[in-house]
Amino acid sequence: MKVLCQSIRIAVLISLLLSCEDNGRSKYIAELCQGSRCYYLTVVIPVAKNNERIHLCTTNTELYDSVYKKGYQDRYNFLEFFKKVLDYDIQLNFDNFQSDCVVLQESKVDELYRQKGFKYIMSKYLKESEPLTYAIKGELTEQETYSLVRVMFENNYFVFFDGYSGEYSFMK
Repeated sequence: MKVLCQSIRIAVLISLLLSCEDNGRSKYIAELCQGSRCYYLTVVIPVAKNNERIHLCTTNTELYDSVYKKGYQDRYNFLEFFKKVLDYDIQLNFDNFQSDCVVLQESKVDELYRQKGFKYIMSKYLKESEPLTYAIKGELTEQETYSLVRVMFENNYFVFFDGYSGEYSFMK
């Protein structure tokens, strides 16, 4: 009996650790997939280009229309498809995308993120424009902007592009 109780405690502990490791990612991905028709919602996904794995910044609508609807909707719902793409279980090809895509390259934002962490990036590059909504403060190069988009996406922030102002905003 004592061994059974200890086994149950270990199973519960492992379950708790795994759920903490998710950090809300599953809920975030599910919410992203509900807005699959929103052109202003930006996602960062791994794709293959010239036999190399790169990251692509695009809209979730572009992903839905150009890739999912044309080759995957018979096998998966959009949420399952999106998770498999992010987990590298489905490898997408860069050539499948029609427009609105940017290939991400390393910038000083990525280096600072690795060295100093997310809180540092938030304080250095962002200002709160509304509760839980952030805008970029100051001028950034194009690659720095897209690196910031990737950092925010990886940390479960919704990334919006305002075509009128030409600016990104990030919402928790």
